[in-house]
Amino acid sequence: MEVFALSDSPGIFHICQVAPNSGWTPALSLLALAPRPRLIEAARNQDGRLELFALTEDYSILHLWQKVPDHWEGAGRETWPSVGGFGEFVVGNNQDGRLELFVLEKGSVNHIWQTAPNGGWSNWSSLGGNSFSQLALAQNQDGCLELFAVDQTNRVYHTWQVAPNGDWFAGWDSMGIRAMPAIRVGLASNLTLSMFAIGLDHRVLCHQQISPNDGWNE
Repeated sequence: MEVFALSDSPGIFHICQVAPNSGWTPALSLLALAPRPRLIEAARNQDGRLELFALTEDYSILHLWQKVPDHWEGAGRETWPSVGGFGEFVVGNNQDGRLELFVLEKGSVNHIWQTAPNGGWSNWSSLGGNSFSQLALAQNQDGCLELFAVDQTNRVYHTWQVAPNGDWFAGWDSMGIRAMPAIRVGLASNLTLSMFAIGLDHRVLCHQQISPNDGWNE
């Protein structure tokens, strides 16, 4: 297991277990960046190599990747710039292991994905949306990714892959609820997705799928 963190010092820090189910190494600096990134997310390739994504001070995405599993020495590095400025992002794995990154840009959603497991990346493509301020991502029982967004009026929307590893539904469907921009989604023991959110009355909301890979309860 490996943990990545931001601190008051510029840069990205990480700490990892010395062996499975064992103790931890001292915290080490992975990358010195000044000023420090605004947001970081990590994901694992099918072959075990980690990739790290960071939102920089100028609202670009910094992308780092291990060339050998468990080792950051000599890691690859590139920056994905944005004309309008990137915002919050989420990253997940397709059923076939390919990574896919979703990022807000001026309130709409752009995404980019690996063209093969452990491989290079596609060009950016738009998933649309309007005035979104937060994203959440989950994988259905059948492997299809499902993406959730909260807009600036606190309405919650979602869109989804129409087949595992495949194309996305053309548009965004309202979930019929309003919530603060802090939603979380996970797979329950009955293999349905559950979404947790804080309502406008500050109570916790739980919204569930009717059945695995299906629609949602009202």
